[in-house]
Amino acid sequence: MYGEAAAGLAATCAELGIPLAVFAWKRHLKKSGVRRGVIYLVRPDGYVALADHHGDSDRLRRYWTRH
Repeated sequence: MYGEAAAGLAATCAELGIPLAVFAWKRHLKKSGVRRGVIYLVRPDGYVALADHHGDSDRLRRYWTRH
């Protein structure tokens, strides 16, 4: 994700075994379609499996559990 991780996100990722990469937000990223504070769950093949605009760790957990 780009920007700051929502409270609890790092703990949820650790619990699920998902590596969390947080990058500094830079304004020029908005032009490329990347949004600040969004969780992008990227599969090993590069496909974006989930993009949660609220940075919600509960939604990430539900998605991970189902898939």
